[in-house]
Amino acid sequence: MKMANSRYNRGNVSGRTNGRPGPQSRTQNPRSAAGAQGGAFAGAGGAPGSRQNNRRQSGNDFRQNRMQEQQRKIRQAELRREQQRREAQRRARQAELKRRRAERLEAIFSNIKLFLIMFISAMIICAAGMYLNLNFWSLANRFDKNTVVYVLGEEITRDEARALNGNYIYYHRRYFSSDSHLWSHDTAKVKRNGHFYINFNTFADLYGFTVTGNAGEYSFITKANRDNSKSPYGDIVSFRIGWDTAVINGNTVRLPDKAQLISNEVWIPYEFINYYVMNMTAEYNSERSILEITPSDGKPVSTDKPLSFSLKYENPIPNIAENSLSDEILQLTDPVTVRALKEAKRQEELKKAAEEEARRAGVAPPPDSMPPADIVE
Repeated sequence: MKMANSRYNRGNVSGRTNGRPGPQSRTQNPRSAAGAQGGAFAGAGGAPGSRQNNRRQSGNDFRQNRMQEQQRKIRQAELRREQQRREAQRRARQAELKRRRAERLEAIFSNIKLFLIMFISAMIICAAGMYLNLNFWSLANRFDKNTVVYVLGEEITRDEARALNGNYIYYHRRYFSSDSHLWSHDTAKVKRNGHFYINFNTFADLYGFTVTGNAGEYSFITKANRDNSKSPYGDIVSFRIGWDTAVINGNTVRLPDKAQLISNEVWIPYEFINYYVMNMTAEYNSERSILEITPSDGKPVSTDKPLSFSLKYENPIPNIAENSLSDEILQLTDPVTVRALKEAKRQEELKKAAEEEARRAGVAPPPDSMPPADIVE
């Protein structure tokens, strides 16, 4: 009702009639009518100004309603801004959560990808290593040049080893037949003066040789070979340390180089196997760093079969009973007598060497070795 009054009485509220009467409302406000009547009665009774008071009241109501409307709009605007701000924050939080979730997923997938790459790389490297180990290194026979592998047998390929169904020897990235005997040495130890040496003691142990002798000379006696009528008592070979000769069944032969004594073991040039050991072939391959000793007939290696040398005694040595020897021979073959004779011989050689040295230096020989003086009559 107040707003209606304010709407239809704007001309009266403004008071700007310029001396003209304001517009009259088509529907008269009862309050205004009552006020008018009261004013009329008051005017009749002598009470002026009621109409002016009504106008003032209507203006105040209009301003108050307008202020309330503005405040309501302001509150609504603030509520809308607050809702927009909260919505923006909610969306920002959702976007942040999505971003973090995407980052976590990306990190997980990155780690999985890295793991797969590393795993596949490791598998490829392992496969390449196995391929090189089983193919290149074994078949190309690459090996450390500082080590020599000795094998009494033969080296075989990987395919040949597979065909044996595990009945082979895998040694230093190589495959050997199951009947092979292997050992290795340092190259600096086995190579002297350009010749490769073989440990004859190891070779003798494999074939059951009997070893005799002393620090200056060693003899190796093979097992008795009943199939060979020329050597029914076994063959014998002797090596003198520091000499380039050997005695095989009484026959003196020359070696490619001198025999050596290393750690109380006899080392001889490996060519001795080719020259004088029957049914055996020795070959050294510098590219493979391996010395192979194989049977010449191509049969598998058998250390149970007696080994013999190519040089034989012309006549079999008869078995001489000890009680049939004379006292002189028994005395000469007595170990004490033999040692005494060897010592006397050594002293004689030292004495001759001292005389030769003194003669070269121009010094008179000792009195016991001076020649007898001529007798002047």
